[in-house]
Amino acid sequence: MGERSGGRHRSVAVAEELADRLRDADVGVETEHRHIDRPILPGVAGGLLSDHELAVLRLFARGRRQVEIAEDLRISPETVGRLLHRTRIVLRARTLAHAVALGGELGLLERPSS
Repeated sequence: MGERSGGRHRSVAVAEELADRLRDADVGVETEHRHIDRPILPGVAGGLLSDHELAVLRLFARGRRQVEIAEDLRISPETVGRLLHRTRIVLRARTLAHAVALGGELGLLERPSS
């Protein structure tokens, strides 16, 4: 499969790959993707990231080091590292800086209103 998906809209990538192969075989085909404009990660704040993962990401985004985050949250630095790693994986970020950028784009860095 081509580079189109990047792990995101996998069904779109599969449909386009199939359409390309059919076109190569001189079969007339058109594709339409009804949900392509939907968010890539719908509901991240509402379920994919835990409260601890969100808290760690927010503190990290504010420039706190892992040791400082651990002290603030009263957890071990190793736990902070695991939480940041999982957050990066869930957000499909290449780096922690990328995770922070994605978190900002998705509105995850804003404190929830009480």
